[in-house]
Amino acid sequence: MKKITLEEMQEVFEERINGRCVTVTHETENGISPATFNNIELVLYKNGEIHFCEQDEEAHYSKIFKSSNIEEIDFLDYTNMPGQTGGQILIHYKNGDKLDITADF
Repeated sequence: MKKITLEEMQEVFEERINGRCVTVTHETENGISPATFNNIELVLYKNGEIHFCEQDEEAHYSKIFKSSNIEEIDFLDYTNMPGQTGGQILIHYKNGDKLDITADF
C-alpha cells in the first residue's frame, strides 16, 4: 500500500471507480459494517467536502460517507500485480474509524 492524498484519491475515483460496484467496509469502535454498492460516485463539493454516494437510476445520490477528519489514505493498486484487477482504498479517520473501499476496475 502507498499513501495518497485526497486529490489523488479523487483522481482514482474519477478514472477508475465511479459508476462501479464496490464493497465498502466501515470499521468503528462499535464493530464492522460491510456493504455492497452498485453505482458508487465520489462527489466533491465547493467547500472541499468529499462524499461517497450511491447513485440510483434517476441520478439521485444517497450519501454514504463524508470526508471530514481524514487522517490518511492508503491505496493498493492490484493492477500492478500479474493477473490481477481492481484495488483497495483504506481511509483512516482521526476518530479511529476506517473505511475500506474495494473495487474491481
